[in-house]
Amino acid sequence: MPFAVTISPELSVRRSSAAVEFYKAAFGAVEIYRVENDAGQVVSQLSVDGAEFWVSEEAPANGNLSPEAAGGGTVRMLLQVDDPAAAVDRAVAAGAGLRRPVSEEHGWRLGEIIDPYGHHWEIGRPLGPWPPAPGDRLAGHVLAAVETVLVVDWPSRDVPETLVRGGFGVVVRGGPGPQDWSVWELEGDTVVTRPLAVRSIAVDVVYSFRPLGELPGIIETARALGARAVWTQSGLRDGGGERDPEGCWLADEDLTAARQMVEAAGLVHVHQPYIGAAVRRLRPDRFTPGG
Repeated sequence: MPFAVTISPELSVRRSSAAVEFYKAAFGAVEIYRVENDAGQVVSQLSVDGAEFWVSEEAPANGNLSPEAAGGGTVRMLLQVDDPAAAVDRAVAAGAGLRRPVSEEHGWRLGEIIDPYGHHWEIGRPLGPWPPAPGDRLAGHVLAAVETVLVVDWPSRDVPETLVRGGFGVVVRGGPGPQDWSVWELEGDTVVTRPLAVRSIAVDVVYSFRPLGELPGIIETARALGARAVWTQSGLRDGGGERDPEGCWLADEDLTAARQMVEAAGLVHVHQPYIGAAVRRLRPDRFTPGG
């Protein structure tokens, strides 16, 4: 059987014996190996539900400095757990300092603490499959910086409703006339719409479910409203022409042409995945009971 390759961090600390007790209390760590000298300094192997790391007393003569000796840490630990908020609360209760409360960012639910020995810990979990596919990475990056989306036509109510329930501001242009603009909002648990009389609005992304022949006008609208990206959707499942409200297929030549037009205007072009799926992956807690 081939030898299993692993990487286990070893944290240099002052007061190593006390540090081990802190990690037990803060993270539920279990000590699986320990060596201790007459001065009470330890080398300890710890496991948090199978995720292993080591703790040892600093040894400046050997180049092993604790963050206290070095004036700060040079690495951050990332602890992935099922419930990041509960894990952060437990660590803080055990004596850690809270650097950043748990929030959703860049496809993760993540918080950060600093332990009493100077090491920084990010505690979180990815909000969807990780690492994401290339298209999902671009979509997630774009959505993470978005507050308001202009939806130009849409394949179903799922698009504006999902955006609203995902916490985004949503403006819909449902037709060519001035009476066709509206704002979609959440009242209680119901998505409602109201006419938008003034269209001097600022948006971050323009989502378009229109033929590519209309893309130059869409780009012009995006630039006028200060958008940073244009997200196009074809409504096609594949090259056979089968319609699909969640379909994002484009022929290579059409995709190249669309990307070139959008990027020539200084904007980011996104064409997959389906925007509703991207929002649910980015902010899953908003689509679960009690979320």
